[in-house]
Amino acid sequence: MPSRVIDPPLGQLGLLRTPLTAGERKTLQLLDRELPAKWEIYVQPHLNGCRPDFVLLNPSIGIGVLEVKDWNLTHPEYHWESGRNDGRRLVRKHDGRTFQDPSRRLHQYKQEIFDLYCPRLERRAGIAAISAGLVFPFASEDRVHDLFRDSFSSTGEYAIGRDAFANGRIERLFPAARLTASRLMTEDLAEDLRSWLREPDHSQEQRLPLPLDPRQREYATTRTASGYRRIRGPAGSGKTTVLAARAANLSAEGKQVLVVTFNITLWHYLRDVCSRSRTGRVNAITWINFHALCRRLVAILGVEAASKEIWKDHFEHNADAFNDLPRLLGNVLEIEGNEGVERYDAILVDEGQDFQPEWWQLLRKLARPGAEMMLVADATQDLYGTARLWTDNAMIGAGFRGGWAELPLTYRLPEPLLTFAAEFARKFLPANGRQEPVSAQQELDTEPCSLRWLQVERHEVAETSVEELLNMVKSQRESAMTDLTVLVDRVEVGELIVAALRERNIKTIDTFAPAHESDKTRSREDRRKKLAFWKGASSVKVTTLHSFKGWEARLLVVCLTNAGSSMAMAAAYAGLTRLKRHPQGSALTVVCSDQRLRPFGKRWPTYIDATSGVSPQR
Repeated sequence: MPSRVIDPPLGQLGLLRTPLTAGERKTLQLLDRELPAKWEIYVQPHLNGCRPDFVLLNPSIGIGVLEVKDWNLTHPEYHWESGRNDGRRLVRKHDGRTFQDPSRRLHQYKQEIFDLYCPRLERRAGIAAISAGLVFPFASEDRVHDLFRDSFSSTGEYAIGRDAFANGRIERLFPAARLTASRLMTEDLAEDLRSWLREPDHSQEQRLPLPLDPRQREYATTRTASGYRRIRGPAGSGKTTVLAARAANLSAEGKQVLVVTFNITLWHYLRDVCSRSRTGRVNAITWINFHALCRRLVAILGVEAASKEIWKDHFEHNADAFNDLPRLLGNVLEIEGNEGVERYDAILVDEGQDFQPEWWQLLRKLARPGAEMMLVADATQDLYGTARLWTDNAMIGAGFRGGWAELPLTYRLPEPLLTFAAEFARKFLPANGRQEPVSAQQELDTEPCSLRWLQVERHEVAETSVEELLNMVKSQRESAMTDLTVLVDRVEVGELIVAALRERNIKTIDTFAPAHESDKTRSREDRRKKLAFWKGASSVKVTTLHSFKGWEARLLVVCLTNAGSSMAMAAAYAGLTRLKRHPQGSALTVVCSDQRLRPFGKRWPTYIDATSGVSPQR
């Protein structure tokens, strides 16, 4: 007997972010026991942010969507009242709580599946392939019919009560279970929907413990005699993993821990990684980016006026003027003491190559006596030209002694990409401080990885990227739509991609503030959108190379339009190395319009030159 597809697997359902209710567990048990094996069961699928309780799929028969409510619906405890703007609402008498008619949500799920996620279903008759049921496992059948007799006008929509469960009658719970075939449904149509139903990679990851090799575990569980440790390693070597695990372990010891990043977006990812350590308290750790920390200290120390002048000079005249702010805050801390300022037992800095020595000195003044200080870095990903400031003397003045702790091996990158990433680093990045990725694999790599390079005209980058994005999820048959990520080196390109995806009714999460706002308002909105950017969002992710540094993705499109400086090359390298290997496969497509990178792109497994009309492929 063929095994049934249940996603997530039964053994992992207890780890869902939203636990199954008693009614949902009862419904799942009946479905799994009585449905023919070809019916696939998707539990709380993301479905572009909709999140129905169950979606059922059989490539020979059709689709089912079930919404389960544990309400008992006793009379007169539940009754209808007219709402103001959104139709009638169900009222529970004893506490006055109101509920939107759940049949409306169910109808929305069905319509969206037809309109958006299965667009190749027949325009007129195709919706008949989709059943939609409202399930009340603890309410009487008569009461369900009494309350919802007027809720359904569309064929294939229904409501049932507990009688179906008492008799184990799967055809009552899901009438399509008795069908054996349908001319409306095909395997291709089923695959259209699966890309929206499959559990995203992020959700699967969050249920897995944090993997650490012996050296990583040593750095995550020990401290040096001085308390100072600096760690370096190439892209994908686990620097962020070590830092997050160390934060978790220190938190478990009751220590006050501060984790500081340069990117606003990065601390969401760090918190996710930290939670996988299964120790400590994630919410007891302070997660903040350096600029926000400075704003916090400005308010606590009462230096708003001086701070405003520094920021004004920074934005209007001299970008380096910002460094006057950490110097000012450090001086005030020394002169006026620490009253009202939080002190920490451990301060950990990720992406340390983006920090300047003056910033680190300010952080040291927030440390308690004997505190632990950790800095992790990769000078190869020097996007802001600051790594050169960390001279040997600067390191000694920052409290470090001896050499770097090393993480030499790369775990994240798929084996086929390693060669190209190392070649890019050698060809385009400065030799000083460069760390090329080195494979950690001890045996033959069998995980599939698609690498494509498209050379296009500059005005075609956005449109081509959208096409590649949608083709990618179709070709990666075990992937989820929300695993797709697009990285751009220009905000204007990202905005065009977001607009094109939304025209197709595909939800996105991005980090681009509205262009029509004033500079001040746009800066504030830009910061808010970056803070809201989250890998677990049930949307396609679109952001800049800079904002995604330190993150990783399984399905990635990287847009390169400018390779004219060392920092632009470092950003391109950071983007290329965001790809993550995966047992079901990974994919990276580069859409490039800069001719300086064409010779490098020609070496990729698939190279397509759309600028000359020639499409050589290997």
